[in-house]
Amino acid sequence: MKLFEQKEFENVTAAKTVKDETERLMKRNKIAIIVALIASGLVLLGLLFQTTIAPDVSAMEQIGAIIWCIAIGFSIASYIIGGGFLIALKCAGKIAGIGWLIIPFPFDIVTGFACLIFALLAFLFVPIIFVGISCRQRRLDHEAAVAWMNYMNVEMAN
Repeated sequence: MKLFEQKEFENVTAAKTVKDETERLMKRNKIAIIVALIASGLVLLGLLFQTTIAPDVSAMEQIGAIIWCIAIGFSIASYIIGGGFLIALKCAGKIAGIGWLIIPFPFDIVTGFACLIFALLAFLFVPIIFVGISCRQRRLDHEAAVAWMNYMNVEMAN
């Protein structure tokens, strides 16, 4: 699986458009990284409270469940702000495919579906990985646009 794509440009206008767009999106990615870090920290804090939701749970476990719900909200917000959700879906699909191929026929569909659900839940609780990958891809696109414009001796206006 190729993690990062190399951007190629046909003309100066395309490179300038990508440069301007990535500059705008990189500002949003800084916020998304912070939100994803908060979400990951809240997941760890929720683990400390041993979250289980049942009628006879202690108050600490209920607090942990509330913290996990807040962490899921922060995780979804970080994916909306910074992107990376499609990368997480592709990775979850590959994990489900591996689970589907390993197990023999009658159980392979259930195993593939279970792997997909497990991967999606894991990616929901740890958004920093895929938001970071999205941020890095945008930075690489920006660097490629600037390098191509410098190669073509185009004066960059700020």
